[in-house]
Amino acid sequence: MGAGNPIVTLIVCPKSVLPHWQQEIKKFIKPDTLRVMEYIGTRKQRSKIIQSLQNNHVDVLLVTYETASAEYINVVTDNRENNLPTLYDTSFYRVVLDEAQQIRNSSTKCFKAISAIASVSHHRLALTGTPFINRPEDIHSLLSFVGLDPLADPMAFKHYITQPIEDKRRAGLTRLRAALAYVA
Repeated sequence: MGAGNPIVTLIVCPKSVLPHWQQEIKKFIKPDTLRVMEYIGTRKQRSKIIQSLQNNHVDVLLVTYETASAEYINVVTDNRENNLPTLYDTSFYRVVLDEAQQIRNSSTKCFKAISAIASVSHHRLALTGTPFINRPEDIHSLLSFVGLDPLADPMAFKHYITQPIEDKRRAGLTRLRAALAYVA
């Protein structure tokens, strides 16, 4: 990953929520204060957006989970078109996940894509109003995204949370509650 604009905020959300973010930014931010772009279009169009970002012409970049995931697959499989720059060639000051339950399964390409972006960001925020806990590992993905060590590590999470819960020991649930209280 290359260097990016250190003040750019990346907002990742479902496609259906993208217009809402645009409306809310217009509603609450003074006109011409923030330069907001949607990361959409062909690879060539998106690469121009990344170039604008790297040239300090973007403050907030909106992207869908689907676009981030698809682009991630192209990057890791080295299926780039003419080495055009992508989301994965820059870093972000802030990454905000809206509807963060989208990354609850750490084995999906969506989780891996978002983790790759988050790994070089300075700050991470996960927003969700949807209950999504079917198993403790669903929480692990969010703790991993926000970087809550040592629980961001899958083996530590299993040792301190999952295994005690499976063994019906109160310590696992107590630790999970403490972790959630810390990040809430």
